[in-house]
Amino acid sequence: MSRHTEDSQAYRRLRAQFLTDHPVCWICHHGGANQIDHAIPRSRRRGRLETWNWRPAHGPPGCPTCRQCCNQVRGTKDPTITVWVTSPTW
Repeated sequence: MSRHTEDSQAYRRLRAQFLTDHPVCWICHHGGANQIDHAIPRSRRRGRLETWNWRPAHGPPGCPTCRQCCNQVRGTKDPTITVWVTSPTW
């Protein structure tokens, strides 16, 4: 389990570095991810800050390409059911 809390400066740096290293949303596969999604929803796990569970996703104001707020649309659903791929022309 991580020693960082969500409001710590260390967590914010780790989050920023993660999003810099992984800018493509794991849900719609478009660039510009601005939030961390948890593959196993935080509501189902005790350890909430485990970086192995992080996935880049779009939050508000949404994806610049498909306009979805992917992280919020997925919510706490099972990722194997929810993950979708948009067509290249969308």
